[in-house]
Amino acid sequence: LAGPRFARLMPASERQLAPSGLRLGTWMVAVHALNLALPGPAGDIAFAGAVARPGGPPLRSVVATVSVSRVAGLSTTAGLGLCLLPWVPLDSSLAAVVASGMGLAALAGAGLGLLSLRPHLLVQLSTATAGRFAGHSGAGRLFTTLHQGVCALADGLSAVGTGRAGALAEAVAWSLGIQACLCGALGLACSAVG
Repeated sequence: LAGPRFARLMPASERQLAPSGLRLGTWMVAVHALNLALPGPAGDIAFAGAVARPGGPPLRSVVATVSVSRVAGLSTTAGLGLCLLPWVPLDSSLAAVVASGMGLAALAGAGLGLLSLRPHLLVQLSTATAGRFAGHSGAGRLFTTLHQGVCALADGLSAVGTGRAGALAEAVAWSLGIQACLCGALGLACSAVG
């Protein structure tokens, strides 16, 4: 289901350049395995490179689509966790820590989702922070690279389907479907073990 979630967020003009939703879904299995095996988002980077192969959609669009897809998944998972937390038997101090973490993750996901709807705000934020320290020597080069990367991401976000009405809601709906499948599989595994 992660493949169709990704495909629905791709810009319509570039969607036909990407592999089919089923192939994207099988690649997502490899993405998750790489993310578990290697530090950082190694799987997501490999996935972006595979989708943006020669003749495929532009890398900026793929990276932006992966980012929005991941943010939708993160915020959905954290929101569901918050909703289900009252039914999980945890010590009150641990429950407070877990609830705080899930709440922050849900808020961060919602904030990043809103930023993806208005990429120009991301450019303004980068200009006010990293852009202010950009330069041609020393640390200034690092800030220049960071600012250019944020501007390229914002350019990709403006092309991603989040500008289309309901695209972010569709990504959240796919994420809910993913979580429902995972909960069902976990329930079956628990009942099989007894």
